Amino acid sequence: MSSSRTRRAVTASVLVLLALTLAATPMRTSAAGPAVGGIPYYPAPRSGAAMVYDPVDHYVLMFGGSNGANDTWTFAHGRWNELNESIAPPPRIGACVAWDAASGHAILFGGEAGGAGGPLLNDTWEFVHGNWTELHPAVSPPPLVWSSCAYDAEAGSLVLFGGSSAQNATTASTWTFAGGAWTLAPIHETPRLIPPRFGAAMLYWDLGDYVDMYGGQGNASSLNDSWQWISGQWQEINSGDPPSGRVLASVAYDDSAEYGVLFGGATNFSGSASSSTWILGANGRWAPARTPPGPSARVAGAFAYDAADGYFVLFGGSPSSTQLSPGLNDTWSYSGTNWTNLTSSADRPLPPAPTHSTSSVSPVELAALGIAIAAVAGGVCVIVYRRWRPRPPTSSTTSGSRNPPTPPPS
Repeated sequence: MSSSRTRRAVTASVLVLLALTLAATPMRTSAAGPAVGGIPYYPAPRSGAAMVYDPVDHYVLMFGGSNGANDTWTFAHGRWNELNESIAPPPRIGACVAWDAASGHAILFGGEAGGAGGPLLNDTWEFVHGNWTELHPAVSPPPLVWSSCAYDAEAGSLVLFGGSSAQNATTASTWTFAGGAWTLAPIHETPRLIPPRFGAAMLYWDLGDYVDMYGGQGNASSLNDSWQWISGQWQEINSGDPPSGRVLASVAYDDSAEYGVLFGGATNFSGSASSSTWILGANGRWAPARTPPGPSARVAGAFAYDAADGYFVLFGGSPSSTQLSPGLNDTWSYSGTNWTNLTSSADRPLPPAPTHSTSSVSPVELAALGIAIAAVAGGVCVIVYRRWRPRPPTSSTTSGSRNPPTPPPS
């Protein structure tokens, strides 16, 4: 055999071995199925995930939940994307998260480890530009789950209230977070003590320049009172005819149109879930939304206002407060007048792609490889083998309104 023919044979053998290696390489899979053929994949079903809008990178951020994973997802332009960060908080449900405008980071605190049934946590993490970093403040709140928090733009700090402690006690402490440090608010700064609670709805009401807190689960039953945190004090306020007692409801605020939205929740922690939508209007009072039916009844759905796309985003939750796992994995948008299901039947999670080994190569494929080797050895040509896989059909996702929402009547 001439030297040139020998080189061709060796080259062909290397190429064939490379093709076999690629065919045997496992494909990366996601808990909810891979993105194949342009079809987006969705987070796995869950409730109690932490969600907040990231105004720096212009997407909705979601972390963890009842599925027991510590996955981080972003949502923008009607599509979910899973981040592959090397460092992330441990898995948890019922963590508190808010965007700290002073530092330009999302701040996540506490929760229940492992999705449900694990120890309570009191670690603090920050997120920015796709990366998680654990903070180590000198003082921290005790381990808590289902505490409520929001950013107080007037004071330039996060406010955290209540939660359920490791002793299953409902708490009534107020903490603030600024400059990387937690501070316990003195009791004497609150003229009237607030009943302890967990799972309350909290948001910053821009028109009044205060943090607004509604409802939650008290020691004996759910609550439907409203409180404002302003100038370092809690004050009970008249919020009109608010929803009935509600715990683990989803709440978010549109600071461009200046109104808040509350959805779902349970009448009490062991009660039935709701599918009602309520609006916190310009007058600072709650009123039922004039909205056609939308998402099914649920508690602990992840909820945030997507400022880039101009609508509220709701993901998952659970039909029951007594069974938070596995939860739901539908995605909805709310425009201020209508709910839109962004999860079409064609976009539901695909089954995990199978991994491949050399034993999974079919006889036909091996025969094709043999033909390629023989042809090269005979000096005919060099064939680069590529394993064929069927391409799934593509589809589009039904999207919600991209226009800024119109606030309901006050």
